[in-house]
Amino acid sequence: MWADDRIWLPMMLSGQRIDGRFIFDGDRMLDHRVEVAPELDQS
Repeated sequence: MWADDRIWLPMMLSGQRIDGRFIFDGDRMLDHRVEVAPELDQS
């Protein structure tokens, strides 16, 4: 599992929409930002 998977994957599997940014140097994650995205209007 890549380093970012442990951050965004549980959120996605629980049904949340997410918006994120991950910065890597090779396999090492340097920085990340993840926010829960607003729900889509289904009407």
